Amino acid sequence: MRPDRAGHPPAGARPGTRPPLPPLPRGSRRLLHGPAQAGPRRPVHRLLESQGLRPDVLFGYSAGHMAAAHAAGVFSLADACRAVGTLSRLVRTLPEGGCMAAVEAGPQELRLGPGAVVAAVNGPRSVVVAGDREAVTALCAQWSARGRRTHVLRVDAAPHSPLFEPLLADYHRALLTMELHVPRIPLVSDTTAEPVTRASTEPGYWLRALRRPVRFADAVARLHAERTTTYVELGPGEVLTGMLDACLPRGAGRPLLLSVTRNWRALRRETDVA
Repeated sequence: MRPDRAGHPPAGARPGTRPPLPPLPRGSRRLLHGPAQAGPRRPVHRLLESQGLRPDVLFGYSAGHMAAAHAAGVFSLADACRAVGTLSRLVRTLPEGGCMAAVEAGPQELRLGPGAVVAAVNGPRSVVVAGDREAVTALCAQWSARGRRTHVLRVDAAPHSPLFEPLLADYHRALLTMELHVPRIPLVSDTTAEPVTRASTEPGYWLRALRRPVRFADAVARLHAERTTTYVELGPGEVLTGMLDACLPRGAGRPLLLSVTRNWRALRRETDVA
């Protein structure tokens, strides 16, 4: 319901309340997921820079890898927006039926049949599977019956799986029109857990990042080996900082974990966070 032209609330609406938003059209979640994930990180990064915070290394998980690459100087702001927007539109053209789920299991424990693949390894006993909804939900039922935690994610697409193959050619053509640079700030790949150098200037790298599984646990191991002691999560929640402890070697000193949603005051320059 909308107010009339005079600005009066619609009939039946209580004064001082807002009418409920209409439901999103079918496919809108796929269209909006990429921009919603990547978009907010840039202003937060710039805001932290204005407070004197400078990263030694950047890492982004899945859709966040594009935002990290922009912060590292790989994409201009205009090209980053074009890349994310183009991908979101292409995802909406995919057939329906994609699905992702978190499963409490190690990758070596899984015996995946047709229709589902490992899309991310987030810890020793934490994976994300992606693929056909029927195959993914069947796998969740199997592991739930064994007493393991499972959670079907609220997405209706399946990145890091063969279901993304149909859009790769069109995305490659779009990337060819963009000017890609070597990172100015060290950047760790989410799918190889290795530093990204000249590969970031090749469109093929970004296609592989869409198709291959995220190796979060391996990336954390690398950062730990390189003596990273403070992690700041710029996303809308505390998902990555929440997963990080399980990826550290047993007995390792716990790093300082901060997120902008929980620790904004501590991230300000004049505040002592030690």
